[in-house]
Amino acid sequence: MAAFRSISGAFLAKRLKVHRDGADQEAIDWSAALNAVLVLPLGALLSLGLHPLVSLTSVASGTDVLVDWQRPTPSTAAAHYVLGVVLCFSLSTWAAMYRPLPLLRLAAWSAVCVTLSVLAVMLACTSLLAQHIIYKNGSAWPAWLGLIAYIALLFWYRKVSPAPVADTSKAGSFFPGERSMPMSISGYLGDVGAVVFFYLVFWPLPFSALLDGWDLKNAHAISYLIGPALLSQVPGNLPNVDYFSQYSFGVPYIFSWMLTSDIAQVIARYLYAMTVGMILFSALYYYLASRLYASRFWGFVFTLLMLIFLAHSIPWHEPSSAPLRFVFFPICAVALLKYGLSNARSAVAAGLLSALAIMNNTETGIHTSLAFVTVLFVGSLSWKEFLERSVLLLATAFAGVAVMSVLAYGWGALSLDFLVGNLRPLIVYSVLGFGNYPLPWDLKHWTWMQCLVVPGLATLLLALLYYKTWTNRVLGRADQALVFCSAFGLLLFVKFLYRSFLGLGHANGGPLIVVLGFWVVFALRKAIEVNRWRPGWANAGAFALSLAAFLLFLHTFRENYPGADVKYHASWGNFPSVLNRLMGVVSGSQSGDPLSGKVTAMFSDSDVDLIRKHSTESEPVWIYAEEDWAYLMRAQRKPASTVLPIIHVLIERDVNAMKAKFERAASEYVFVQKKYENLLRSNHPLAMFPKFGEHYASYATGDDLVVYKRKKTSSP
Repeated sequence: MAAFRSISGAFLAKRLKVHRDGADQEAIDWSAALNAVLVLPLGALLSLGLHPLVSLTSVASGTDVLVDWQRPTPSTAAAHYVLGVVLCFSLSTWAAMYRPLPLLRLAAWSAVCVTLSVLAVMLACTSLLAQHIIYKNGSAWPAWLGLIAYIALLFWYRKVSPAPVADTSKAGSFFPGERSMPMSISGYLGDVGAVVFFYLVFWPLPFSALLDGWDLKNAHAISYLIGPALLSQVPGNLPNVDYFSQYSFGVPYIFSWMLTSDIAQVIARYLYAMTVGMILFSALYYYLASRLYASRFWGFVFTLLMLIFLAHSIPWHEPSSAPLRFVFFPICAVALLKYGLSNARSAVAAGLLSALAIMNNTETGIHTSLAFVTVLFVGSLSWKEFLERSVLLLATAFAGVAVMSVLAYGWGALSLDFLVGNLRPLIVYSVLGFGNYPLPWDLKHWTWMQCLVVPGLATLLLALLYYKTWTNRVLGRADQALVFCSAFGLLLFVKFLYRSFLGLGHANGGPLIVVLGFWVVFALRKAIEVNRWRPGWANAGAFALSLAAFLLFLHTFRENYPGADVKYHASWGNFPSVLNRLMGVVSGSQSGDPLSGKVTAMFSDSDVDLIRKHSTESEPVWIYAEEDWAYLMRAQRKPASTVLPIIHVLIERDVNAMKAKFERAASEYVFVQKKYENLLRSNHPLAMFPKFGEHYASYATGDDLVVYKRKKTSSP
């Protein structure tokens, strides 16, 4: 008991009470790193061994979705993931602090080979156990056997390892000093060249090719941005209280300033904003990676890797999957890299950045705040310092969001309904999963890479930097940026954990690719230092190996769609970007029907005149049509519904809210697309207007719209 109190007391003390200065510090650090790596799989095995307890507390989400393809697969993967990260961090941190295995002589390649071999075996075993336990609801006893066997292996390794040594000068310090980026004219030209490359990748030539290829029935983009922007113009409307706004209540409000009655112009503004945003995000991402690695070459390589994963889906069509959801991620990481998070003033600045990130996207903004708090948790030298600065940061973020929300939506934004309404989508879509399907743990799906290796590297980095602070060494700005990237990436992976490699990687993999790149550059530089390799040849060889690994991935990878396996495909192969045209990948005009012509064909002027005739500018209009948002903008009328487009309602709760509002605020006239007349008179779940046939009768008819007028109620 006394020994346990001593260990727990030192662990909770946040730092050593004595300094470890001496010639053996480098050996101690390398030993701590080795122990942290070897103990890392214990957390994953222990998480799987606790499956009976995890399964009792698991909750299936999305039970009220209306379409089968979005129903979640009951699973405990998200709970195991979170528990595994916590256990891996705790065990690896403890192992780094107390080093149950001997000190490591880095020059002895046997230690490195044994470590990598053990990790490879444990990776394979954990992958098979995860498939058996999590997705097939198998028994957890194999995990307990594996856990016991792995502990026995570690004890055996300790017994057969050589005696501790202190002479590791050849290996150099495990925690190298801050590296500065070499500044020169050629270097700046390289930065400019990278930005020009991103422009060539994203900018269509001509831009009209992107406009004319746009599908006006893309309900995803409309419901994510244009619909909420239109709904935000109704006086008194609060996002996710009076209308559905997915994850953002700041961006739709700003975009509402760009709405006009010219539909083609609104779509053009949306596409211009997305294109410029993607170029800006890529430039910031490159700046972060290149400065963090102190290498423009490797910064560009891993930025390119992030872009290649994005090639699975063109972000313009699926804005909720685009990196612009967390455009503040590289901004915040660069701020840490430049200024750090070391005093009260920087905590306030981090809180303000978190507030802006929350306004941009509620989910990733909250992740930003928690990632900043993680930086304070890892880097603070005392619990008092951590608590004071965390409270200051979170209070600033909350106050910033409150002030901006009041400015945008009025005093109603301070209500409890507003807070709960904007947190509810996070529970439905993120913490518990949404639109999930089981992952096969095999080589062709590369699931082990996204679910074990990359999160494991991020967790290991957190553990080692916590150990660095525990030994009375202050985290540098680069260390803080790495902690932020690791924490933010781990939080993003909670969402859609059940999804396939590209279903998760192309949407959320960017932050952890930064961490993966750090480890590659770190290992390369240590190999050069230990073996006295020529840096130029070593970098060329490392790049060749990286390229070979990626080509192997492209050749062997299969996307795990439900009931089908398909090869990796790049949707950007047909994108008319400047780069694709220069390389001859795309030729010709690539233009479809002009966007203005598509808009004209969407509806007739007589239908628009019908809406204007039977409504006023001040009165919200009820309309049930596929292009309801376009009709309303063209007629310059405000929506009465709670979702745009109205047919994009996916959650039963939103359907019930729509029905309740219609009963509460029914208008004299309702405009219905002809193809949906029978639906509204039926008992179908998507018949939004209760007892519609009893209360409304056909009054006037246009080309594609029918005006229904409320029946006069007879006097009793």
